Amino acid sequence: MPRIPIRKFRTIIFDKDGCLYSNHNMHDYWINTVMKSIRRHPMCTTQLHQIQQIAEQNIVSQPWEIIINRMAYKWSKTSHITQANAIDWITRNVPTDTWKYQMPLITPYMLDILNSQLILYTEDYREPTMKQLKRDDIIDRFDMILCAGSMPFLSKNSLIGMSIITSTMNCDPNESCMVGDSDCDIEIGNAAGFYTYAISTSGIVHPCANETVSCVSDLIYDKN
Repeated sequence: MPRIPIRKFRTIIFDKDGCLYSNHNMHDYWINTVMKSIRRHPMCTTQLHQIQQIAEQNIVSQPWEIIINRMAYKWSKTSHITQANAIDWITRNVPTDTWKYQMPLITPYMLDILNSQLILYTEDYREPTMKQLKRDDIIDRFDMILCAGSMPFLSKNSLIGMSIITSTMNCDPNESCMVGDSDCDIEIGNAAGFYTYAISTSGIVHPCANETVSCVSDLIYDKN
């Protein structure tokens, strides 16, 4: 069980994918859709396999922006296309309905019993995120929803988003925590001075997190 119960924090920031929602079906759908678009360009099977490997190796632990950049870099090194054009092509063909392939790992009741200020911080676009939260009846449980995908100047792996959250919601780092499943989530939480909980549903170890649990329900139902 967690050393510090999550209910002790006045403000809790949740990542969405892999933390509040299962990623497995979504990841397969995302990779298959993007690779289908890349296959429209002439290249050998080995080149395609190398690009797909980049996606598979990074999709659990890295933000979409980094995954796309790394895929585009590999593509530019194995074909007659610039990295900038490759980024543009992949970005234009990224599916926007991945949320339909995600199952919630939380319920409205689980969020209610926290009795804290709840914030959702995701790299996804706002419109599909709001549809997803509304579908699962948890949209009203969050005091703030920040979607980096809909803000051109905002990258999830920068501290700008955390600054927006802390200033808007008047968060005290000593009374706040970050819950996420990626290196990015833990790094920005630590940098902002928040207590960090790593969710290891994907089997990834985050040594820089203050605590690691197997799933978000372990935090919420902790009786300490």
